[in-house]
Amino acid sequence: MLGIKIKMLRKENGFSQEELANKLHTTRSTISRYERNISVPTAADLVALSNIFDVSVEDLLSIEENQINTDDEDDLKKISRELSEINTRLFRRELLRNKLIFVIKIIAICLLVFFVITVVRFIYVNGC
Repeated sequence: MLGIKIKMLRKENGFSQEELANKLHTTRSTISRYERNISVPTAADLVALSNIFDVSVEDLLSIEENQINTDDEDDLKKISRELSEINTRLFRRELLRNKLIFVIKIIAICLLVFFVITVVRFIYVNGC
């Protein structure tokens, strides 16, 4: 939830991701990764962020439920919908994979039966 806190404090202080990145001497994409909880700030960046936002590192690392604003709730709902869609696609892919494996097994059994019949017929016709 550190990312939510960073995003909230950045918006409260009127910074864009680019402006905050310049203050931290990093890139906008790094700030984006922090806010999306893809990566975590280093200890030095945590101290710098606490100085920029004028909060303690402890406050920066803590979050309360009432601090999550509507934008973040909308983001969470969007992420939830996307995960649901991904889950549905994965389920369909797994179902298709299982059907394909079943068809391959049937073909393998048919080939095996054909092979056995051919061998038996060869033995019968040629006499062993």
